[in-house]
Amino acid sequence: MRILSSICTVGVLAGWVSGAPLIEQLAQSTVPASQQAVTIYCAVADNGSSISTVLVRYTTSACLSQSSIQATQSAGNVYLGTLPGMAANSTAQYTVTAFALDGTTSSSAPTNTYIVRGAAATNIACRVMAANITSGTQQAYEDPGIRIFQGLKPDVIAIQEFNYQSGTIRQLIDTAFGTNFYYYRGAGGSIPNGIVSRWPIIASGEWPSPVAERDFSWATIDLPGTIDLHVVSVHLPTSSAANRSTEALMIKTNVQAHFSAADYLVVGGDLNTDTRTEAAITTFNSFLSNAATPRDQNGNDNTNASRAKPYDWTMPNATLAALLVATAVQPRAFTNGLVYDSRVTTPYQLLPSPIQTGDSGVSGMQHMAVIKDFLLPVSGTTDSAPVLRGASNSMAYIGNPLVLQIIAADAVTQQISMSCSDSARFSATPGFGVVTGVYAWTPASEDYGNHATVFTASADGLAAQVMINILVVPEANTLAWLAWSAVAFLRAGRRIW
Repeated sequence: MRILSSICTVGVLAGWVSGAPLIEQLAQSTVPASQQAVTIYCAVADNGSSISTVLVRYTTSACLSQSSIQATQSAGNVYLGTLPGMAANSTAQYTVTAFALDGTTSSSAPTNTYIVRGAAATNIACRVMAANITSGTQQAYEDPGIRIFQGLKPDVIAIQEFNYQSGTIRQLIDTAFGTNFYYYRGAGGSIPNGIVSRWPIIASGEWPSPVAERDFSWATIDLPGTIDLHVVSVHLPTSSAANRSTEALMIKTNVQAHFSAADYLVVGGDLNTDTRTEAAITTFNSFLSNAATPRDQNGNDNTNASRAKPYDWTMPNATLAALLVATAVQPRAFTNGLVYDSRVTTPYQLLPSPIQTGDSGVSGMQHMAVIKDFLLPVSGTTDSAPVLRGASNSMAYIGNPLVLQIIAADAVTQQISMSCSDSARFSATPGFGVVTGVYAWTPASEDYGNHATVFTASADGLAAQVMINILVVPEANTLAWLAWSAVAFLRAGRRIW
C-alpha cells in the first residue's frame, strides 16, 4: 500500500501545472552587532517550474543604491544568503526574489529590516520602590495596589505582604508589572516579603528573624553591565522599637557578611518605625545612605495610611546613592524621591493611568509606596543573541518518528525561550544558560516532499533563527525500490508500472 501511495504522489507531482515560485517564509540568523554578518533564510516552493536563481537584495541606511547577493540552496526548499557586516546603527532593508526557468518570478515584501546594534547604552534608569500597598481584609494585593504599580512603573520592588487573592503570584506579577518581570517570594510567615525585578534574579534567599515570624527576603539582580544589585525586602514588627532595633542589627550583620560594598544595594520595605530617629534607623544609617528623604507633592514624608508616621523606606548604600536622580512623574520632578498618595491634591494631583483618585485610601490600604530613581552607568559592551545547535537539514520516513533535539545557549544569567514555526510538533521550557527543545514528527504519506522549518531562540530581547529543510520520503526500502525503478525506466525508455 505504501508503494502505491508513493507512486500516486509522484504522479500528482509530475502533473503539476507550472506557476510562479512561492516564497513561503523568511528567517534571519540574528540582529547583528557592528560588522557582524547576517544569514537570511528563505523557503521557496518551485510550484512546478524549476528555480534558476534566488537573490537577496538589500540597501543600507540612507544609501539609495541596491546591492544583491545570490542565495545558495541549502537543501530542498531552503535557500540562504549572507549579508555583509555593517556599521553600528546602520539600518538594513532586504527582500528576496526567486526566478524560475520559465521566466516567472516572485518576491517577498520589501519591509524586512534590522538595525545593527552598537555598544550598550551608557546608562540605564532604575526605579526602586518599597511597597506594602495591600488592601482589603486579607493582607493581599487587590486592584488599587495593582493600579498603583501599573501607573508608577517601578523596575525593582521590595514588596511586603506578598499575597494575591485573585490568582497565583505569577498572575499578580504579569498583571501588575508584565510577563517579562522576575520575582522571588520568601516562605517566612503568612505575609511573606519578596522582590520583583525587571532584570533576572540570579540568587535569592531568606534570613530568619530572631523576634518575629516574618523572615527577610533578599535577591541579587543581574543588571545590564558589570555591577549587580542586591535587594533586601524587610517588614519589621509593630511589637516594639527594641525588637525593630534587634532586627536592624541582624540585617546589618547579614548584609555586610554577604554583599560587597562595591555592588549596588538597597534595603527597602515596611519598617513600622514611629520616628526617623529610632534606634533601628540609626543602625541602618550606619551602613546605608539615607540622606535623601522622599516626600509627596505637599512635602509630607510620612507613609502610613493616616500619613502620620514614617513607616516605609527605600535605603540605598553609598555606591547606589551616588547615582540618585530626581523622580519624574507626570512630569513633575522630586529631587529626593516620591512618597506616592493618590489622594493628595495640593498643590496638584498625580494620577498616572490607570491609578484612580481613591486608590491610596481604600479600605484596608496599608501604606504609601516610596520611590527613588537611579541612573546607572553601563559598560560599553554589546550583548549577543543565543547560539542555536542541532538544527540541520534532515530526512524523515513516512510512518517513522523523526526526533530532533535543538539546543540554545547563552550566558548563564540569560533566560532563554524557544519556539518553532511548526509549533504543534515542538516543545521547550524556558530556562537559564542552556535550553533544549524537542521537535517530534511522524510524517504521513500526504506529507511527502520538502518542509521548511524555522527554530527561534530568544533571550534578553535578542533572537537567533535557523531554517532547516525536512525531506519526507517513503520508508527506506521503498525509496530504494523507487530509485531503481526510475533508473530502469530512463534506460528502457518506457513506463514500468
